[in-house]
Amino acid sequence: MLECNVVSLMPDRIALISAPALPLWAYALLGFVVPALSLLLGWGIGRRSYFERGLHKSRPEATQGEATLNALLALLGLLLAFSFGFALSRADARKTTQVEEAAAISTAFLRADLLQEPGRSALREAIGAYARTRYSKTNIGRSDAALAEFMQHTLEAQNRLWPTTLAALQPDTSAAIVTNVTSGITEVLDAHTRRVAAGLDGVPMIARVMVLLYAATALGVK
Repeated sequence: MLECNVVSLMPDRIALISAPALPLWAYALLGFVVPALSLLLGWGIGRRSYFERGLHKSRPEATQGEATLNALLALLGLLLAFSFGFALSRADARKTTQVEEAAAISTAFLRADLLQEPGRSALREAIGAYARTRYSKTNIGRSDAALAEFMQHTLEAQNRLWPTTLAALQPDTSAAIVTNVTSGITEVLDAHTRRVAAGLDGVPMIARVMVLLYAATALGVK
């Protein structure tokens, strides 16, 4: 009997998935602290330069920093717009893949009724066990260990789907039923792959750092 040994591929597949390097509160704090410190630093340097150059005695209509600030703010606006659009499209994709996977699992579960016993019950139990591994009541993104454990349980349950499907198909099973049942199971496997791929496709770290640095620089120049 042909078996798909998914468990043997777990280390390579789990290695591609990692939790965020920092928790959400740390990102929020970083987003407020770095710009605030940059604003304070820029104000201090600018104030010192302002008095050293004697601008407080005869204030000019415009300074060189204003032109630089306008250019930085324009570029920052573009970066924020692109980053937000990128993040929003990826968030929508993740929601879509979750719905598609739930629909694929329910369809495969219903198609298992087309089979005869005892294969029908065995396949329904395998699909149900797999479905229970596709959600978690806790935050699995809190650490790499929690995420790896979640994926391991999923892949172990997934590894039993195809062998159970083949065992449930009896020699006298019609070709139409075989096609419906097997296509339902393969769609479950494909839906999992699409959901994982959507979860990995986020805003690149280099883009986040770039936006943060440009925001800090713009506030510093101001």
